[in-house]
Amino acid sequence: MEQEREEEMRHELASKGWSLDVHKSIAEHIKETKNAYGEKYEYKAETTDQNADVIYYIGCTARYRVPEIADAMLEIFDKIGLKYQVMGEEWCCGSVLFRTGQVEAAEELVAHNIEEIRKSGAKTVVFTCPGCMKTFEKDYPDMGVELVHSTQFLTRLGNMNLKKEDLKAAYHDPCHLGRDLGIYEEPRAVLDEVADIKTMKREKEQAWCCSSGGGVKSAFDDFALWSATERLKEAKEAGAEALVSACPFCKRNLKEAAENEEIEVYDVVELVNRELSKEHR
Repeated sequence: MEQEREEEMRHELASKGWSLDVHKSIAEHIKETKNAYGEKYEYKAETTDQNADVIYYIGCTARYRVPEIADAMLEIFDKIGLKYQVMGEEWCCGSVLFRTGQVEAAEELVAHNIEEIRKSGAKTVVFTCPGCMKTFEKDYPDMGVELVHSTQFLTRLGNMNLKKEDLKAAYHDPCHLGRDLGIYEEPRAVLDEVADIKTMKREKEQAWCCSSGGGVKSAFDDFALWSATERLKEAKEAGAEALVSACPFCKRNLKEAAENEEIEVYDVVELVNRELSKEHR
């Protein structure tokens, strides 16, 4: 409820023209290129079956800033023999517009994505981006399809013959996935299959935000990197060799902050893909 009031306030400010210039420029990027980064090139992903029940919504950040996450998810689908669809014209979900109060600018995106998913006939939409999933769940009308995060999807697969690495890893709860969507256990269950989980002092509802979402990184990058560095310190204090999240925004920001740190940063789907048994090929 508090977050809803905050977003209503941002909408009121934006309607008066009181948005940060950098956030206005993101809206312009989206208007021109249909992605939040203003990228002209297209991430290549192909539908394997036009009648597949599963459609993978990739999202702007996994497409254009951390494509290794999208690559890993698609490779997992291929290794387990899952038929899937990707949207021929996937547009930005509009999350950054909703979060920064520029609601009207998101209307065309919502209408387009709903129509594309409706035409696909898919019954389940899989997300590797919690921000996209939250936007579909909270800001889009009900489409009559199931919205599933990648870690929820992976837990449903049951035994994937994963090999556990000799890796000490801490799990970072993304704000949109944890606080907003209440998904805490599935990412840990998946990570536990491939790594030795180390517990940080602030987790789940009390997890320290990496400060990448909500328009923060685009406007206040130094603060976002400082916040991410604090989280990396907590992971190292817990004895972790790697900090693993389940969000492209978190992966990008934490990885940038870890450039000079002795710790690796992954998304959980990357580790699963790395250890997925070749028997599925």
